[in-house]
Amino acid sequence: MKAVIIDREALSAVSTIAIHAYLKSQMWIRSDDLGDRGVVYHSPSGAEVFAPGSHHLADYAEAASAVIAEIASVEGRDELAVYRDLASADRDLIRFRAPEAAEDGSIDLNAGVDLVLQSKDALLAAACSAVSPQRYYRSGSNAKANDYLKTVKLGQTEQGSFVVAIYSPVPPQLEADRQPTFWPELDTEPFGRQVTRTLAQAVDALGAAIAEVGRGANIEAFERVVARGVSANLCGAVAKFIADGEGLDFSLTWARTRPSPEPRHQATFAPSDAGLLAEAAKVLKNKGAFKNEVLEGYVTGLNRDVIPENGRVKLKTFVDGHTRSVTVELPRELYSKATEAHKSKLAIKLEGDLEFEGQRWHLRTPRNLEVIEEREADE
Repeated sequence: MKAVIIDREALSAVSTIAIHAYLKSQMWIRSDDLGDRGVVYHSPSGAEVFAPGSHHLADYAEAASAVIAEIASVEGRDELAVYRDLASADRDLIRFRAPEAAEDGSIDLNAGVDLVLQSKDALLAAACSAVSPQRYYRSGSNAKANDYLKTVKLGQTEQGSFVVAIYSPVPPQLEADRQPTFWPELDTEPFGRQVTRTLAQAVDALGAAIAEVGRGANIEAFERVVARGVSANLCGAVAKFIADGEGLDFSLTWARTRPSPEPRHQATFAPSDAGLLAEAAKVLKNKGAFKNEVLEGYVTGLNRDVIPENGRVKLKTFVDGHTRSVTVELPRELYSKATEAHKSKLAIKLEGDLEFEGQRWHLRTPRNLEVIEEREADE
């Protein structure tokens, strides 16, 4: 028995832009333009359908229902499947599928919750990389990426597997009404599409790095693709998903309202990939740089023998909630201020790019050093 969509709210949620974009992408031809009412389309097989032109029509839900029914009839599909395609036609649809779910699509509760969180973390990692590719991102450090995440929606799981479906909004393309042969320059795309394209290329890069390590490469296989969106955060999220879902089938269906050179992007990871990606996440995190980090602490060591104009200090501070010693090379003026703070047993605050290298923490390009004066007792 085939499903029939009768829920008026669900039907009203399908946008006019999505209906028209879907029909065009399936080679339906505009035949009669009825103004604000809508447009009549004919399929290559000769079927006819009326596509409403405005959400404000009193019978919009009925018109949307008729479109879905006609498309389902022409394509020989269930109305529910057509509805899902129309509901996502104006959004990029990201699917993270756990291949070893039960036949009814169910999965252990704790594992299911974790799979949703890992899918979110993977998308957030791609959003951070779309802003600025790095080996590792600290939680909450990228405001633009976090703001983007507030715009995405979680879809329903699908029968026959456990699928985390994520809808990423994409504004419609208003220029040439044709299928492009090549992708436009990434920085000319809306940010939502920048994120999904970054995610797609990063997932491909992960697969290539895994294959390269299998041929004897080391962590450099992953470091070379940081510019393509690979990060410790993405490796960690994908590794955990694979471990909990016993594999990962990834797919990204591009919004029909913003044409792309391909209809769908897909990738698959085996259960055996989890351990390698988890190790890559750990190494990349340790080698990652924290940009524009502000540290506050006490100088515990001084060394003027590095370069005549510079001096090296050791700063006792907090990194990721733990007490760490951080080495900083300072120019003469800043080194003098740090020396005076050390003599006076005062804390300092300074900004720079924090890196973990050679089993030690280093602050590169230090700037804005301030000595924190002792506060009066009554403050």
